[in-house]
Amino acid sequence: MPSEDFSPNLGLPYLLPNQAQKHVTVNESLRAFDILVMASVEEAGLDTPPVSPGEGGVWIVGSAPSAEWSGYALELAAWQDGAWMFYAPNPGWRVWDRAASALRIYDGTNWAALETGSGGGSGGLTETQNLEFVGLATTADGANPFAARLNSALWTARETTDNGTGDLRLALNKETSSNTVSLLFQSAYGGRAEFGLVGDDRFSVRVSPDGGSWLDALKIDNATGDLGVGTAPVAGQKLAVSGSIIAETGDGSVSLDTNGRLELSRNGSGATQISSRSGGSHLKFGVTKATNAFKGSVLELDPDAETFKTQFDFIPNPGGSLDIGSASSSFRDLYLVNAPSVSSDRRQKHDIADLAQAGDLLARLRPVSFRRNGSDRMSFGFLAQDVRAALIETGLEHASLWAMADAADPDSLQSLRQEELIPVLVAVVQDLLTRFDAVSTAGGHKHV
Repeated sequence: MPSEDFSPNLGLPYLLPNQAQKHVTVNESLRAFDILVMASVEEAGLDTPPVSPGEGGVWIVGSAPSAEWSGYALELAAWQDGAWMFYAPNPGWRVWDRAASALRIYDGTNWAALETGSGGGSGGLTETQNLEFVGLATTADGANPFAARLNSALWTARETTDNGTGDLRLALNKETSSNTVSLLFQSAYGGRAEFGLVGDDRFSVRVSPDGGSWLDALKIDNATGDLGVGTAPVAGQKLAVSGSIIAETGDGSVSLDTNGRLELSRNGSGATQISSRSGGSHLKFGVTKATNAFKGSVLELDPDAETFKTQFDFIPNPGGSLDIGSASSSFRDLYLVNAPSVSSDRRQKHDIADLAQAGDLLARLRPVSFRRNGSDRMSFGFLAQDVRAALIETGLEHASLWAMADAADPDSLQSLRQEELIPVLVAVVQDLLTRFDAVSTAGGHKHV
Protein backbone atom coordinates (compact mmCIF):
# COMPACT_ATOMS: atom_id res chain seq x y z
CA MET A 1 0.00 0.00 0.00
CA PRO A 2 1.37 3.48 -0.75
CA SER A 3 2.27 5.43 2.43
CA GLU A 4 -0.05 8.30 1.48
CA ASP A 5 -2.94 5.93 2.16
CA PHE A 6 -2.11 5.90 5.90
CA SER A 7 -1.78 8.55 8.61
CA PRO A 8 1.92 9.39 9.34
CA ASN A 9 1.89 8.86 13.15
CA LEU A 10 -0.52 6.06 14.02
CA GLY A 11 -0.62 4.47 10.54
CA LEU A 12 -4.42 4.61 10.32
CA PRO A 13 -5.89 3.77 6.87
CA TYR A 14 -7.55 6.61 4.99
CA LEU A 15 -10.89 6.34 3.17
CA LEU A 16 -10.17 6.48 -0.57
CA PRO A 17 -12.39 7.91 -3.31
CA ASN A 18 -14.89 5.44 -4.76
CA GLN A 19 -13.73 2.89 -2.16
CA ALA A 20 -16.06 -0.08 -1.68
CA GLN A 21 -16.69 -1.51 1.76
CA LYS A 22 -15.76 1.81 3.45
CA HIS A 23 -16.94 0.47 6.78
CA VAL A 24 -14.04 -2.00 6.75
CA THR A 25 -11.50 0.78 6.61
CA VAL A 26 -13.33 2.82 9.25
CA ASN A 27 -13.58 -0.15 11.59
CA GLU A 28 -9.87 -0.88 11.14
CA SER A 29 -9.06 2.66 12.16
CA LEU A 30 -11.39 2.43 15.14
CA ARG A 31 -9.70 -0.78 16.26
CA ALA A 32 -6.32 1.02 16.13
CA PHE A 33 -7.77 3.99 18.03
CA ASP A 34 -9.09 1.60 20.67
CA ILE A 35 -5.62 0.21 21.21
CA LEU A 36 -3.42 3.29 20.79
CA VAL A 37 -5.42 6.17 22.27
CA MET A 38 -5.18 6.31 26.12
CA ALA A 39 -3.10 3.16 25.65
CA SER A 40 -2.41 0.65 28.40
CA VAL A 41 -0.84 -2.80 28.31
CA GLU A 42 -1.20 -5.86 30.49
CA GLU A 43 2.55 -6.41 30.72
CA ALA A 44 5.82 -5.45 29.01
CA GLY A 45 8.71 -7.61 27.79
CA LEU A 46 6.75 -10.83 27.21
CA ASP A 47 8.30 -13.07 24.51
CA THR A 48 5.63 -15.79 24.45
CA PRO A 49 2.00 -14.96 23.70
CA PRO A 50 -0.41 -15.61 26.58
CA VAL A 51 -2.51 -18.78 26.27
CA SER A 52 -5.92 -17.20 26.82
CA PRO A 53 -5.79 -13.53 26.01
CA GLY A 54 -8.85 -11.42 26.69
CA GLU A 55 -10.53 -9.42 23.93
CA GLY A 56 -8.77 -6.08 23.59
CA GLY A 57 -5.82 -7.16 25.70
CA VAL A 58 -2.49 -5.52 24.74
CA TRP A 59 1.13 -6.53 25.51
CA ILE A 60 4.52 -5.03 24.73
CA VAL A 61 6.39 -7.77 22.91
CA GLY A 62 9.82 -8.67 24.31
CA SER A 63 13.12 -8.44 22.47
CA ALA A 64 13.20 -12.18 21.55
CA PRO A 65 9.59 -13.12 20.68
CA SER A 66 8.43 -16.58 19.64
CA ALA A 67 5.39 -18.35 18.18
CA GLU A 68 2.82 -15.94 16.78
CA TRP A 69 4.78 -12.93 18.06
CA SER A 70 7.93 -13.87 16.19
CA GLY A 71 9.24 -10.95 14.17
CA TYR A 72 7.35 -8.33 16.15
CA ALA A 73 9.91 -7.46 18.87
CA LEU A 74 9.01 -4.38 20.97
CA GLU A 75 5.73 -3.86 19.08
CA LEU A 76 2.30 -3.62 20.67
CA ALA A 77 0.48 -6.96 20.32
CA ALA A 78 -3.34 -6.64 20.63
CA TRP A 79 -5.85 -9.53 20.72
CA GLN A 80 -8.72 -8.31 18.57
CA ASP A 81 -11.54 -10.29 17.00
CA GLY A 82 -9.83 -13.58 17.84
CA ALA A 83 -6.52 -12.68 16.21
CA TRP A 84 -3.26 -10.86 16.97
CA MET A 85 -2.86 -7.36 15.61
CA PHE A 86 0.55 -5.66 15.81
CA TYR A 87 1.37 -1.96 15.99
CA ALA A 88 4.95 -0.77 15.45
CA PRO A 89 5.70 2.15 17.83
CA ASN A 90 7.23 5.49 16.95
CA PRO A 91 9.59 7.37 19.37
CA GLY A 92 7.56 9.19 21.98
CA TRP A 93 4.64 6.74 22.20
CA ARG A 94 3.43 6.34 25.80
CA VAL A 95 1.53 3.45 27.38
CA TRP A 96 0.52 2.52 30.90
CA ASP A 97 2.04 -0.75 32.16
CA ARG A 98 -0.54 -2.24 34.53
CA ALA A 99 1.75 -4.97 35.85
CA ALA A 100 4.59 -2.56 36.79
CA SER A 101 2.34 0.42 37.69
CA ALA A 102 4.58 2.49 35.45
CA LEU A 103 4.27 4.78 32.50
CA ARG A 104 6.46 3.62 29.62
CA ILE A 105 7.84 5.74 26.79
CA TYR A 106 9.30 4.34 23.60
CA ASP A 107 12.62 6.10 22.89
CA GLY A 108 13.21 4.47 19.49
CA THR A 109 15.19 1.60 21.03
CA ASN A 110 13.35 0.47 24.15
CA TRP A 111 10.32 1.08 26.31
CA ALA A 112 11.69 3.08 29.28
CA ALA A 113 9.64 3.05 32.48
CA LEU A 114 8.73 6.16 34.48
CA GLU A 115 7.72 5.42 38.09
CA THR A 116 4.58 7.27 39.14
CA GLY A 117 4.16 6.22 42.75
CA SER A 118 1.07 4.07 42.26
CA GLY A 119 0.85 0.94 44.31
CA GLY A 120 2.92 2.38 47.18
CA GLY A 121 5.79 3.73 45.05
CA SER A 122 7.62 6.91 46.07
CA GLY A 123 6.98 8.69 42.79
CA GLY A 124 9.39 10.51 40.50
CA LEU A 125 11.47 9.45 37.50
CA THR A 126 13.53 6.28 37.51
CA GLU A 127 16.20 7.98 35.42
CA THR A 128 16.56 11.53 34.19
CA GLN A 129 19.69 12.65 32.36
CA ASN A 130 21.21 15.95 31.17
CA LEU A 131 18.52 18.31 32.43
CA GLU A 132 19.43 21.98 32.00
CA PHE A 133 17.31 23.30 34.89
CA VAL A 134 15.50 21.82 37.88
CA GLY A 135 13.21 23.97 40.00
CA LEU A 136 11.34 22.69 43.06
CA ALA A 137 8.46 25.01 43.95
CA THR A 138 10.44 27.84 42.32
CA THR A 139 12.04 28.76 39.01
CA ALA A 140 15.59 27.72 38.18
CA ASP A 141 17.71 29.90 35.91
CA GLY A 142 21.21 30.20 34.51
CA ALA A 143 22.63 31.52 37.78
CA ASN A 144 20.93 28.76 39.78
CA PRO A 145 20.26 25.76 37.49
CA PHE A 146 19.01 23.84 40.52
CA ALA A 147 16.68 25.81 42.78
CA ALA A 148 14.44 24.57 45.57
CA ARG A 149 11.98 26.44 47.79
CA LEU A 150 11.15 24.26 50.80
CA ASN A 151 11.28 24.11 54.57
CA SER A 152 13.20 20.89 55.13
CA ALA A 153 15.20 18.35 53.16
CA LEU A 154 16.44 14.85 53.91
CA TRP A 155 19.33 12.90 52.45
CA THR A 156 19.57 9.34 53.72
CA ALA A 157 21.98 6.53 52.92
CA ARG A 158 20.83 3.70 50.71
CA GLU A 159 20.70 0.60 52.87
CA THR A 160 22.70 -2.54 52.19
CA THR A 161 19.41 -4.44 51.87
CA ASP A 162 18.59 -2.23 48.87
CA ASN A 163 21.91 -2.78 47.08
CA GLY A 164 23.46 0.21 48.90
CA THR A 165 26.48 0.54 51.21
CA GLY A 166 24.75 2.17 54.19
CA ASP A 167 27.08 5.17 53.83
CA LEU A 168 26.28 8.67 52.62
CA ARG A 169 28.95 11.04 51.35
CA LEU A 170 28.19 14.34 49.65
CA ALA A 171 31.00 15.22 47.24
CA LEU A 172 31.52 18.80 46.02
CA ASN A 173 34.24 19.22 43.39
CA LYS A 174 35.97 22.27 41.94
CA GLU A 175 38.04 22.56 38.79
CA THR A 176 41.33 23.99 40.13
CA SER A 177 42.89 24.85 43.49
CA SER A 178 42.25 28.57 42.98
CA ASN A 179 38.51 28.03 42.52
CA THR A 180 36.00 27.81 45.37
CA VAL A 181 33.80 24.96 46.52
CA SER A 182 31.82 25.75 49.66
CA LEU A 183 28.52 25.91 51.48
CA LEU A 184 27.26 29.48 51.75
CA PHE A 185 24.72 30.56 54.37
CA GLN A 186 22.69 33.71 53.62
CA SER A 187 20.31 36.08 55.36
CA ALA A 188 17.96 37.99 53.05
CA TYR A 189 20.13 36.70 50.18
CA GLY A 190 23.26 38.29 51.69
CA GLY A 191 26.15 36.01 52.70
CA ARG A 192 26.76 35.68 56.44
CA ALA A 193 28.80 32.48 56.83
CA GLU A 194 30.70 30.11 54.54
CA PHE A 195 32.81 27.01 54.92
CA GLY A 196 34.71 24.95 52.38
CA LEU A 197 37.70 25.39 50.07
CA VAL A 198 37.65 29.13 49.39
CA GLY A 199 40.22 30.19 46.82
CA ASP A 200 42.71 27.44 47.74
CA ASP A 201 42.78 23.88 49.09
CA ARG A 202 42.78 24.80 52.80
CA PHE A 203 39.53 24.24 54.68
CA SER A 204 38.14 27.61 55.76
CA VAL A 205 35.35 28.88 57.95
CA ARG A 206 34.56 32.56 57.50
CA VAL A 207 31.80 35.01 58.37
CA SER A 208 30.51 38.31 57.02
CA PRO A 209 28.48 41.16 58.52
CA ASP A 210 27.13 42.32 55.14
CA GLY A 211 27.88 39.74 52.45
CA GLY A 212 30.65 41.95 51.04
CA SER A 213 33.50 41.88 53.54
CA TRP A 214 34.59 38.56 54.99
CA LEU A 215 36.48 37.62 58.17
CA ASP A 216 38.43 34.36 58.41
CA ALA A 217 37.49 32.47 61.57
CA LEU A 218 39.34 29.19 60.96
CA LYS A 219 41.77 27.86 58.38
CA ILE A 220 43.11 24.29 58.36
CA ASP A 221 46.10 23.40 56.19
CA ASN A 222 45.18 20.43 54.01
CA ALA A 223 48.76 19.12 53.94
CA THR A 224 49.63 19.28 57.67
CA GLY A 225 46.37 19.69 59.58
CA ASP A 226 47.77 22.86 61.23
CA LEU A 227 45.06 25.24 62.43
CA GLY A 228 44.93 29.01 62.20
CA VAL A 229 42.36 30.99 64.21
CA GLY A 230 41.78 34.42 62.68
CA THR A 231 44.92 33.94 60.58
CA ALA A 232 46.55 31.51 58.17
CA PRO A 233 48.15 28.37 59.66
CA VAL A 234 51.85 28.70 60.51
CA ALA A 235 54.12 25.95 59.23
CA GLY A 236 55.21 23.62 62.01
CA GLN A 237 52.72 25.04 64.53
CA LYS A 238 49.55 23.05 65.20
CA LEU A 239 47.75 26.21 66.36
CA ALA A 240 48.24 29.85 65.35
CA VAL A 241 46.01 32.57 66.78
CA SER A 242 45.56 36.20 65.75
CA GLY A 243 43.99 38.16 68.59
CA SER A 244 43.42 37.46 72.24
CA ILE A 245 42.38 34.14 73.79
CA ILE A 246 40.22 33.76 76.85
CA ALA A 247 39.05 30.68 78.73
CA GLU A 248 36.39 31.63 81.23
CA THR A 249 34.43 29.80 83.90
CA GLY A 250 32.12 30.96 86.64
CA ASP A 251 35.08 31.27 89.01
CA GLY A 252 37.48 33.16 86.78
CA SER A 253 39.35 33.24 83.52
CA VAL A 254 42.68 32.70 81.82
CA SER A 255 43.40 35.03 78.93
CA LEU A 256 46.22 35.69 76.50
CA ASP A 257 46.01 39.17 75.01
CA THR A 258 47.30 40.49 71.68
CA ASN A 259 50.56 41.60 73.34
CA GLY A 260 51.31 38.04 74.38
CA ARG A 261 50.56 38.64 78.06
CA LEU A 262 49.04 35.82 80.10
CA GLU A 263 46.47 36.99 82.62
CA LEU A 264 44.81 34.99 85.38
CA SER A 265 41.76 36.32 87.15
CA ARG A 266 39.20 35.07 89.62
CA ASN A 267 35.61 36.00 90.48
CA GLY A 268 34.34 36.08 94.05
CA SER A 269 35.90 33.50 96.33
CA GLY A 270 36.49 30.91 93.62
CA ALA A 271 40.07 30.26 92.53
CA THR A 272 41.45 29.93 89.00
CA GLN A 273 44.37 27.55 88.66
CA ILE A 274 46.75 26.65 85.85
CA SER A 275 48.35 23.21 86.06
CA SER A 276 51.30 22.41 83.83
CA ARG A 277 53.03 19.55 85.62
CA SER A 278 56.52 18.35 84.79
CA GLY A 279 58.47 15.81 86.80
CA GLY A 280 55.88 15.56 89.55
CA SER A 281 53.70 18.31 90.94
CA HIS A 282 55.89 21.23 89.85
CA LEU A 283 54.41 24.10 87.90
CA LYS A 284 56.94 25.36 85.36
CA PHE A 285 57.13 28.19 82.87
CA GLY A 286 60.07 27.91 80.51
CA VAL A 287 61.54 29.98 77.68
CA THR A 288 63.30 29.07 74.45
CA LYS A 289 65.94 31.03 72.56
CA ALA A 290 65.63 31.97 68.89
CA THR A 291 67.79 28.94 68.07
CA ASN A 292 65.06 26.73 69.59
CA ALA A 293 67.44 25.76 72.42
CA PHE A 294 65.93 25.62 75.88
CA LYS A 295 67.01 28.71 77.81
CA GLY A 296 65.70 27.92 81.29
CA SER A 297 62.81 28.11 83.70
CA VAL A 298 61.25 31.52 84.16
CA LEU A 299 59.69 30.22 87.34
CA GLU A 300 59.11 26.90 89.03
CA LEU A 301 56.66 26.38 91.86
CA ASP A 302 57.04 23.33 94.07
CA PRO A 303 53.97 23.08 96.34
CA ASP A 304 55.49 20.17 98.28
CA ALA A 305 58.61 22.09 99.31
CA GLU A 306 56.82 25.48 99.27
CA THR A 307 59.54 26.96 97.09
CA PHE A 308 59.72 29.40 94.22
CA LYS A 309 62.65 28.92 91.85
CA THR A 310 63.90 30.76 88.79
CA GLN A 311 66.98 30.79 86.56
CA PHE A 312 66.56 34.46 85.71
CA ASP A 313 67.36 37.78 87.39
CA PHE A 314 64.61 39.88 88.93
CA ILE A 315 64.87 43.30 87.28
CA PRO A 316 62.23 45.95 88.07
CA ASN A 317 60.97 48.01 85.18
CA PRO A 318 61.32 50.92 85.53
CA GLY A 319 64.29 50.66 87.87
CA GLY A 320 63.94 51.84 91.45
CA SER A 321 60.13 51.77 91.32
CA LEU A 322 59.16 48.37 92.79
CA ASP A 323 59.37 46.65 96.18
CA ILE A 324 59.91 43.09 97.38
CA GLY A 325 57.50 42.60 100.25
CA SER A 326 56.01 45.41 102.33
CA ALA A 327 55.88 46.70 105.89
CA SER A 328 52.86 44.53 106.60
CA SER A 329 53.94 41.55 104.48
CA SER A 330 57.67 41.12 104.89
CA PHE A 331 59.90 38.16 104.16
CA ARG A 332 61.24 36.27 107.15
CA ASP A 333 64.87 35.60 106.12
CA LEU A 334 67.06 36.59 103.19
CA TYR A 335 70.02 34.39 102.24
CA LEU A 336 72.71 35.90 100.01
CA VAL A 337 76.15 34.87 98.78
CA ASN A 338 77.23 38.52 98.56
CA ALA A 339 76.18 41.53 100.57
CA PRO A 340 73.44 43.62 98.98
CA SER A 341 74.65 46.23 96.48
CA VAL A 342 72.90 49.55 97.07
CA SER A 343 72.92 52.11 94.26
CA SER A 344 75.23 54.96 95.38
CA ASP A 345 76.43 56.74 92.24
CA ARG A 346 77.14 60.43 92.86
CA ARG A 347 75.39 61.26 89.56
CA GLN A 348 72.13 59.98 91.00
CA LYS A 349 72.23 62.27 94.07
CA HIS A 350 71.83 65.96 94.94
CA ASP A 351 71.89 68.18 98.05
CA ILE A 352 75.00 66.31 99.21
CA ALA A 353 76.26 67.44 102.66
CA ASP A 354 78.34 66.10 105.58
CA LEU A 355 76.40 64.31 108.29
CA ALA A 356 76.92 66.88 111.08
CA GLN A 357 74.29 65.45 113.46
CA ALA A 358 75.70 61.90 113.47
CA GLY A 359 76.94 62.05 117.03
CA ASP A 360 73.71 63.51 118.38
CA LEU A 361 71.64 60.92 116.53
CA LEU A 362 73.81 58.01 117.63
CA ALA A 363 73.69 59.17 121.25
CA ARG A 364 69.88 59.12 121.13
CA LEU A 365 69.53 55.67 119.58
CA ARG A 366 68.38 52.93 121.91
CA PRO A 367 69.66 49.44 121.06
CA VAL A 368 67.34 46.79 122.47
CA SER A 369 66.85 43.04 122.57
CA PHE A 370 63.45 41.60 121.73
CA ARG A 371 61.49 38.62 120.56
CA ARG A 372 59.16 38.94 117.58
CA ASN A 373 55.53 38.01 118.03
CA GLY A 374 55.09 34.32 117.40
CA SER A 375 58.78 33.52 117.88
CA ASP A 376 60.99 32.62 120.89
CA ARG A 377 64.21 33.71 119.19
CA MET A 378 65.97 36.70 120.72
CA SER A 379 66.90 39.46 118.29
CA PHE A 380 68.87 42.72 118.59
CA GLY A 381 67.91 45.96 116.95
CA PHE A 382 66.01 49.21 117.28
CA LEU A 383 62.41 50.26 117.66
CA ALA A 384 61.14 52.35 114.78
CA GLN A 385 59.18 54.66 117.09
CA ASP A 386 62.36 55.39 119.14
CA VAL A 387 64.40 56.07 116.01
CA ARG A 388 61.68 58.36 114.71
CA ALA A 389 61.79 60.36 117.96
CA ALA A 390 65.60 60.61 117.75
CA LEU A 391 65.42 61.86 114.17
CA ILE A 392 62.94 64.57 115.13
CA GLU A 393 65.08 65.65 118.11
CA THR A 394 68.15 66.02 115.89
CA GLY A 395 66.30 67.83 113.09
CA LEU A 396 66.50 64.83 110.74
CA GLU A 397 62.77 64.03 110.65
CA HIS A 398 62.78 63.77 106.83
CA ALA A 399 65.49 61.11 106.75
CA SER A 400 64.56 57.90 104.90
CA LEU A 401 66.10 55.85 107.72
CA TRP A 402 62.53 55.65 109.06
CA ALA A 403 59.43 54.82 106.97
CA MET A 404 55.72 54.26 107.46
CA ALA A 405 53.72 51.72 105.44
CA ASP A 406 50.94 54.24 104.76
CA ALA A 407 51.80 57.90 105.14
CA ALA A 408 48.11 58.76 105.38
CA ASP A 409 47.53 56.32 108.25
CA PRO A 410 49.42 57.16 111.48
CA ASP A 411 48.60 53.72 112.84
CA SER A 412 50.19 51.86 109.94
CA LEU A 413 53.31 49.78 110.54
CA GLN A 414 56.67 51.53 110.83
CA SER A 415 59.99 50.22 109.53
CA LEU A 416 63.71 51.10 109.38
CA ARG A 417 66.32 51.06 106.64
CA GLN A 418 69.06 50.04 109.01
CA GLU A 419 71.81 50.14 106.40
CA GLU A 420 71.52 53.95 106.66
CA LEU A 421 72.94 53.74 110.19
CA ILE A 422 76.31 52.74 108.70
CA PRO A 423 77.15 56.31 107.59
CA VAL A 424 76.08 57.52 111.06
CA LEU A 425 78.52 55.11 112.70
CA VAL A 426 81.28 55.97 110.22
CA ALA A 427 80.82 59.71 110.85
CA VAL A 428 80.97 59.20 114.63
CA VAL A 429 84.07 56.97 114.38
CA GLN A 430 85.77 59.52 112.11
CA ASP A 431 85.01 62.26 114.62
CA LEU A 432 86.43 60.13 117.44
CA LEU A 433 89.59 59.44 115.42
CA THR A 434 90.05 63.15 114.77
CA ARG A 435 89.72 63.91 118.44
CA PHE A 436 92.05 61.09 119.36
CA ASP A 437 94.68 62.44 116.96
CA ALA A 438 94.33 65.89 118.50
CA VAL A 439 94.79 64.53 122.02
CA SER A 440 97.74 62.40 120.96
CA THR A 441 99.46 65.36 119.25
CA ALA A 442 98.95 67.58 122.30
CA GLY A 443 100.62 64.94 124.49
CA GLY A 444 103.62 64.64 122.20
CA HIS A 445 102.52 61.44 120.53
CA LYS A 446 101.54 61.14 116.86
CA HIS A 447 98.70 58.70 116.21
CA VAL A 448 99.39 56.31 113.39
